[in-house]
Amino acid sequence: MRCWVQRGWRSSVKTLGWNQKTLVFLVFSLHPSIVDNYDVCSLSRPALHLSLFQIIMLVIAWKLEAPNMGFFTKEEWLKGMTLLQCDCIERLQGKLDYLRNHLNDTIIFKNIYRYAFDFARDKDQRSLDMDTAKSMLALLLGRTWPLFPVFNQFLEQSKYKVMNKDQWFNVLEFSRTVSTDLSNYDEDGAWPVLLDEFVEWQKARLATL
Repeated sequence: MRCWVQRGWRSSVKTLGWNQKTLVFLVFSLHPSIVDNYDVCSLSRPALHLSLFQIIMLVIAWKLEAPNMGFFTKEEWLKGMTLLQCDCIERLQGKLDYLRNHLNDTIIFKNIYRYAFDFARDKDQRSLDMDTAKSMLALLLGRTWPLFPVFNQFLEQSKYKVMNKDQWFNVLEFSRTVSTDLSNYDEDGAWPVLLDEFVEWQKARLATL
Protein backbone atom coordinates (compact mmCIF):
# COMPACT_ATOMS: atom_id res chain seq x y z
CA MET A 1 0.00 0.00 0.00
CA ARG A 2 1.11 3.51 -0.64
CA CYS A 3 -0.58 6.52 0.87
CA TRP A 4 -0.02 10.24 1.11
CA VAL A 5 -2.32 11.79 3.69
CA GLN A 6 -3.06 15.47 4.17
CA ARG A 7 -2.48 16.72 7.70
CA GLY A 8 -6.02 18.01 7.84
CA TRP A 9 -7.29 14.47 7.34
CA ARG A 10 -5.37 13.34 10.40
CA SER A 11 -7.07 16.09 12.39
CA SER A 12 -10.51 15.04 11.17
CA VAL A 13 -9.85 11.42 12.05
CA LYS A 14 -8.65 12.37 15.52
CA THR A 15 -11.75 14.48 16.10
CA LEU A 16 -13.97 11.53 15.22
CA GLY A 17 -12.08 9.25 17.57
CA TRP A 18 -10.73 7.06 14.75
CA ASN A 19 -7.08 6.36 14.25
CA GLN A 20 -5.56 7.04 10.85
CA LYS A 21 -4.72 3.41 10.15
CA THR A 22 -8.32 2.29 10.73
CA LEU A 23 -9.76 4.94 8.44
CA VAL A 24 -7.29 4.29 5.63
CA PHE A 25 -7.96 0.56 5.89
CA LEU A 26 -11.70 1.16 5.71
CA VAL A 27 -11.39 3.39 2.69
CA PHE A 28 -9.16 1.09 0.74
CA SER A 29 -11.07 -2.05 1.64
CA LEU A 30 -14.09 -0.72 -0.22
CA HIS A 31 -12.57 1.07 -3.16
CA PRO A 32 -9.39 0.63 -5.18
CA SER A 33 -8.55 4.33 -5.37
CA ILE A 34 -9.37 7.71 -3.92
CA VAL A 35 -8.00 10.88 -5.43
CA ASP A 36 -8.61 14.48 -4.45
CA ASN A 37 -6.45 17.58 -4.40
CA TYR A 38 -4.33 16.24 -1.58
CA ASP A 39 -4.76 12.50 -1.22
CA VAL A 40 -3.84 9.55 -3.43
CA CYS A 41 -4.33 6.10 -1.94
CA SER A 42 -4.53 2.56 -3.24
CA LEU A 43 -4.87 -1.01 -2.06
CA SER A 44 -4.55 -4.04 -4.27
CA ARG A 45 -7.02 -6.41 -2.59
CA PRO A 46 -10.39 -5.37 -1.10
CA ALA A 47 -10.70 -6.57 2.49
CA LEU A 48 -14.48 -6.87 2.24
CA HIS A 49 -14.26 -8.91 -0.98
CA LEU A 50 -16.54 -6.45 -2.74
CA SER A 51 -16.47 -5.53 -6.40
CA LEU A 52 -17.13 -2.02 -7.65
CA PHE A 53 -19.80 -3.55 -9.84
CA GLN A 54 -21.70 -5.23 -7.04
CA ILE A 55 -24.89 -3.43 -6.16
CA ILE A 56 -23.88 -3.04 -2.52
CA MET A 57 -21.18 -0.65 -3.72
CA LEU A 58 -23.83 1.48 -5.36
CA VAL A 59 -25.87 1.54 -2.14
CA ILE A 60 -22.79 2.61 -0.17
CA ALA A 61 -22.02 5.33 -2.72
CA TRP A 62 -25.62 6.53 -2.41
CA LYS A 63 -25.28 6.62 1.38
CA LEU A 64 -22.08 8.63 0.99
CA GLU A 65 -23.81 10.94 -1.51
CA ALA A 66 -20.79 10.45 -3.74
CA PRO A 67 -21.27 12.29 -7.05
CA ASN A 68 -18.63 10.45 -9.06
CA MET A 69 -18.17 6.78 -9.92
CA GLY A 70 -14.66 5.59 -9.15
CA PHE A 71 -13.84 7.98 -6.32
CA PHE A 72 -14.82 8.69 -2.73
CA THR A 73 -13.35 11.85 -1.26
CA LYS A 74 -12.30 11.85 2.37
CA GLU A 75 -15.14 14.26 3.19
CA GLU A 76 -17.73 11.93 1.64
CA TRP A 77 -16.24 8.93 3.40
CA LEU A 78 -16.07 10.58 6.83
CA LYS A 79 -19.63 11.85 6.56
CA GLY A 80 -20.98 8.50 5.38
CA MET A 81 -19.14 6.35 7.90
CA THR A 82 -20.20 8.68 10.71
CA LEU A 83 -23.82 8.39 9.55
CA LEU A 84 -23.51 4.60 9.47
CA GLN A 85 -21.68 4.61 12.83
CA CYS A 86 -18.83 2.58 11.39
CA ASP A 87 -15.31 3.00 12.73
CA CYS A 88 -13.87 -0.38 11.77
CA ILE A 89 -14.14 -3.04 9.10
CA GLU A 90 -16.16 -5.36 11.35
CA ARG A 91 -18.87 -2.76 11.93
CA LEU A 92 -19.05 -1.99 8.24
CA GLN A 93 -19.35 -5.69 7.44
CA GLY A 94 -22.15 -5.83 9.99
CA LYS A 95 -24.01 -3.11 8.10
CA LEU A 96 -24.02 -4.91 4.74
CA ASP A 97 -27.34 -6.71 5.31
CA TYR A 98 -28.89 -3.42 6.45
CA LEU A 99 -27.65 -1.75 3.27
CA ARG A 100 -28.85 -4.60 1.06
CA ASN A 101 -32.29 -4.38 2.64
CA HIS A 102 -32.62 -0.87 1.21
CA LEU A 103 -33.08 -2.58 -2.15
CA ASN A 104 -36.29 -4.21 -0.90
CA ASP A 105 -37.91 -0.89 -0.02
CA THR A 106 -39.61 0.41 -3.17
CA ILE A 107 -39.21 4.09 -2.28
CA ILE A 108 -35.57 3.79 -1.25
CA PHE A 109 -34.79 1.65 -4.29
CA LYS A 110 -36.34 4.29 -6.54
CA ASN A 111 -34.09 6.89 -4.95
CA ILE A 112 -31.03 4.68 -5.45
CA TYR A 113 -32.06 3.96 -9.03
CA ARG A 114 -32.44 7.67 -9.80
CA TYR A 115 -29.18 8.46 -8.06
CA ALA A 116 -27.41 5.88 -10.23
CA PHE A 117 -28.03 7.87 -13.41
CA ASP A 118 -26.02 10.92 -12.35
CA PHE A 119 -23.52 8.78 -10.48
CA ALA A 120 -22.67 6.74 -13.57
CA ARG A 121 -22.75 9.35 -16.32
CA ASP A 122 -19.75 11.32 -17.49
CA LYS A 123 -20.14 14.72 -15.92
CA ASP A 124 -19.63 16.51 -19.23
CA GLN A 125 -22.55 14.58 -20.73
CA ARG A 126 -26.27 14.87 -20.03
CA SER A 127 -27.01 11.24 -20.94
CA LEU A 128 -25.58 7.82 -20.15
CA ASP A 129 -23.68 6.10 -22.91
CA MET A 130 -25.55 2.93 -23.77
CA ASP A 131 -22.88 0.49 -22.60
CA THR A 132 -22.90 2.11 -19.16
CA ALA A 133 -26.70 2.25 -19.12
CA LYS A 134 -26.95 -1.46 -19.91
CA SER A 135 -24.44 -2.33 -17.20
CA MET A 136 -26.23 -0.24 -14.60
CA LEU A 137 -29.64 -1.61 -15.59
CA ALA A 138 -28.28 -5.14 -15.27
CA LEU A 139 -27.00 -4.26 -11.81
CA LEU A 140 -30.25 -2.66 -10.66
CA LEU A 141 -32.98 -4.58 -12.51
CA GLY A 142 -31.34 -7.73 -13.82
CA ARG A 143 -32.24 -9.81 -10.77
CA THR A 144 -35.83 -8.59 -10.36
CA TRP A 145 -37.28 -7.69 -13.77
CA PRO A 146 -38.21 -10.78 -15.82
CA LEU A 147 -38.14 -8.79 -19.07
CA PHE A 148 -34.67 -7.40 -18.51
CA PRO A 149 -32.84 -9.98 -20.68
CA VAL A 150 -35.20 -9.22 -23.56
CA PHE A 151 -34.95 -5.47 -23.02
CA ASN A 152 -31.18 -5.73 -22.96
CA GLN A 153 -31.31 -7.66 -26.23
CA PHE A 154 -33.45 -4.91 -27.70
CA LEU A 155 -30.94 -2.26 -26.63
CA GLU A 156 -28.11 -4.30 -28.17
CA GLN A 157 -29.68 -4.16 -31.62
CA SER A 158 -31.28 -0.71 -31.37
CA LYS A 159 -30.15 2.56 -32.92
CA TYR A 160 -29.76 4.17 -29.50
CA LYS A 161 -26.25 5.17 -28.45
CA VAL A 162 -27.20 6.95 -25.21
CA MET A 163 -30.01 6.89 -22.65
CA ASN A 164 -31.33 10.18 -21.30
CA LYS A 165 -32.69 10.79 -17.82
CA ASP A 166 -36.35 10.63 -18.84
CA GLN A 167 -35.80 7.26 -20.53
CA TRP A 168 -33.86 6.00 -17.52
CA PHE A 169 -36.57 6.98 -15.04
CA ASN A 170 -39.30 5.49 -17.20
CA VAL A 171 -37.57 2.13 -17.57
CA LEU A 172 -38.01 1.61 -13.83
CA GLU A 173 -41.68 2.61 -13.98
CA PHE A 174 -42.18 0.30 -16.96
CA SER A 175 -40.54 -2.60 -15.12
CA ARG A 176 -42.88 -2.09 -12.16
CA THR A 177 -46.18 -1.51 -13.94
CA VAL A 178 -46.18 -3.35 -17.28
CA SER A 179 -46.83 -7.08 -17.26
CA THR A 180 -44.35 -9.46 -18.84
CA ASP A 181 -46.73 -10.22 -21.72
CA LEU A 182 -47.10 -6.45 -22.31
CA SER A 183 -50.89 -6.81 -22.36
CA ASN A 184 -51.45 -3.78 -20.14
CA TYR A 185 -49.07 -1.49 -21.99
CA ASP A 186 -50.86 1.73 -22.95
CA GLU A 187 -49.64 2.78 -26.36
CA ASP A 188 -51.28 6.16 -25.84
CA GLY A 189 -49.53 6.68 -22.52
CA ALA A 190 -46.71 9.14 -21.95
CA TRP A 191 -43.97 6.57 -22.41
CA PRO A 192 -40.70 7.51 -24.15
CA VAL A 193 -40.40 6.45 -27.79
CA LEU A 194 -37.65 4.04 -26.76
CA LEU A 195 -40.17 1.99 -24.77
CA ASP A 196 -42.80 2.21 -27.51
CA GLU A 197 -40.22 0.76 -29.86
CA PHE A 198 -39.27 -1.94 -27.38
CA VAL A 199 -42.89 -3.07 -27.06
CA GLU A 200 -43.33 -3.09 -30.83
CA TRP A 201 -40.08 -5.03 -31.26
CA GLN A 202 -40.95 -7.57 -28.57
CA LYS A 203 -44.45 -8.19 -29.94
CA ALA A 204 -43.05 -8.72 -33.42
CA ARG A 205 -40.43 -11.09 -32.02
CA LEU A 206 -43.05 -13.10 -30.12
CA ALA A 207 -45.22 -13.35 -33.24
CA THR A 208 -42.45 -15.22 -35.04
CA LEU A 209 -41.89 -17.78 -32.28
